[in-house]
Amino acid sequence: LRDQILSLVEKQILHTNIEDCVYHLFGHASSKVFNLNIPENILELLQNKDADCSIFATVIDKKEKDIFNCQIIWPPNEDPRLLIHCVQKKFKKRECKLKIKWMVIGYDLNFNFNYSDFNVKLKVLKNVFNTSNYQASKSLDLEYDPLVLCFGIPVLNKLDPSNNSLVIGHHFFNDKENRKIGPYLFSYCLEKKHHVNLPDFTFHTLIISNYPYSDNYGILSFKRSNKISNLLNFNLKPNPKFNRETKTS
Repeated sequence: LRDQILSLVEKQILHTNIEDCVYHLFGHASSKVFNLNIPENILELLQNKDADCSIFATVIDKKEKDIFNCQIIWPPNEDPRLLIHCVQKKFKKRECKLKIKWMVIGYDLNFNFNYSDFNVKLKVLKNVFNTSNYQASKSLDLEYDPLVLCFGIPVLNKLDPSNNSLVIGHHFFNDKENRKIGPYLFSYCLEKKHHVNLPDFTFHTLIISNYPYSDNYGILSFKRSNKISNLLNFNLKPNPKFNRETKTS
């Protein structure tokens, strides 16, 4: 019965948080692995396949104009972490004081519907990319609609020296002929300073419809946008009923 109910309900924002992160840039290819402060009850949901959770994150540094790239590292049977890279036009050693905004999207297995806005519809699509079948773009199973928000983030199932310095970037495109939306992805090696083939990973796309602010519609990357902050701030409520022990900002 629960499976039948889950097939009828929408995914929800189960948890949101803002964390501080200090990132020391010692070399142009240096990266930062950040351990998320995830409450125990949310960890249980992340490990439960029925909840079908995804994590979306953005990194903000208001003092400098450097670009930060964010990926999720999520090996099987392990807790998810963030992999952060700084992309600079001209390398400069410095200490980055970052704000990390992240959220967990999934099914609420307790069927508690006390959310900030029940009219907002959330959908997550997952596309697998692998080096054996190189394909930089994929159409989503979604008809083009200018009144939706699309955000994406790469999810790696392992971290090793072969992909530690790889930045995976993306943007969304409109396939007007077929009236579909899709992501275009590319990979850049900070160590070798040139484009390389995409590694093995899964790309998660968060699709948001019925968002309450009409000036926040569009197709965007999950970084460097006030729309992301508005979305997260809209859902960052102190002590939400579905997660009482969580400390949010």
